[in-house]
Formats: sequence, C-alpha cells, structure tokens
Amino acid sequence: MDPTYLVGLAEAGALALVTAMATDAWAGIRSGAARVLAGGDDADREAAAGWLDRTRESLLAVPVERQPDAVATLRSTLDELLRARLAADPTVGVELAEIVRRVDGGAGPSGPGSHQHAQVIGGSHVYQAGRDIRISGGRRNR
Repeated sequence: MDPTYLVGLAEAGALALVTAMATDAWAGIRSGAARVLAGGDDADREAAAGWLDRTRESLLAVPVERQPDAVATLRSTLDELLRARLAADPTVGVELAEIVRRVDGGAGPSGPGSHQHAQVIGGSHVYQAGRDIRISGGRRNR
C-alpha cells in the first residue's frame, strides 16, 4: 500500500475509533479495533480490547469542558499506534479501512487528502475544500 495512503488511513482510523468510543457504534467495531491494534495473537487482542475499554471509560468520564483536549490527546495516541501497526503490517489496513467506512457511514478513506476535520470554538468560520474554493458574498474592503 502507498505510504501516503497509510498515513491518511491511520489519521482517519484514529478519528473513527475516538468517534465510535463516544457513541453506540463502539460495540460494533470493538473487536475489529482490538484486532487491528494487536494482530493475530489471542492474548494480545484481549489486552488491546481491555486497553480500549478502559480508554473509552476514561474518555466518557471526562468533564465536558475538558473533552476537546482529551479527544485530541487520544486521537494523537491512536494515530501513533495505528501508524506503527500499519508500518509493521500494512495488511491490517484493509480491516482499518472497513472500520473507518463503518463509522463514517460508508464514506471511508479514498486516499490522501480525502478526510477533513474542523473544530470551531467561538465565532470563527471554517472553510474547507478538497481542491478549489471560491468564497463570495462576504464583506468587502472599500
């Protein structure tokens, strides 16, 4: 698999896992997430599943005002773990892509630059585009 795709897949996978942990989708992807993180050994999968469960419980217990920081930290941790796992065994990318597809409602990663995420705090504006962007109708300097 293309290394650039694997990096994007790790990022999308980290976001998908954190998203699933915070929703009812978790039950449907938990075992797949443990397989992706641990590989084929049953004991390693059980250890990964236990870590994921404890991590989810911790995430759900975080007070609302600290959730953005907790989510960002967890995404970073999962991104690093997934990158290492994909570097060691790129074939786990197939299952990780399936997890992302299931959590994203069928969208899934289609390649580099295919996943965008923005968080707005306060009255800011976010403009995202997959390629060209044209903005009109705004305030003009005279």
